[in-house]
Amino acid sequence: MRTKLILYCLLFCLFLAGCEDIFLKDISGEQVAVISPVTGTFFEGEKVLFAWDRMEGAEKYHIEVASPSFDGGSSLYDTITDTTRVELSLSGGKYQWSIYGYNYGYKSKKITRSFEIKKDEK
Repeated sequence: MRTKLILYCLLFCLFLAGCEDIFLKDISGEQVAVISPVTGTFFEGEKVLFAWDRMEGAEKYHIEVASPSFDGGSSLYDTITDTTRVELSLSGGKYQWSIYGYNYGYKSKKITRSFEIKKDEK
């Protein structure tokens, strides 16, 4: 009897270890809540703080920055992070940035925002 109980416990543990997707939150219909920069933000300095709220169920975030936009522009920054903020130094110009959260089973909706940095007039 004891051997059967141990065997059942082992099988149950193997089932749990092999079925991680069952316990992951489906975030595919959600999007990251952006704090900054939001569309229309105008900066006068080079430092830009990209910040967002932690999304329940997301384990990591994919952030990209392009200039002047993702359509026909050049990608300047593309990374994956588990934090909720990234600070970059960027020169004057127009930019777009995007972010989405993901876990090992699902990806949230991608959100894109635009902002501008004042060009240094010397």
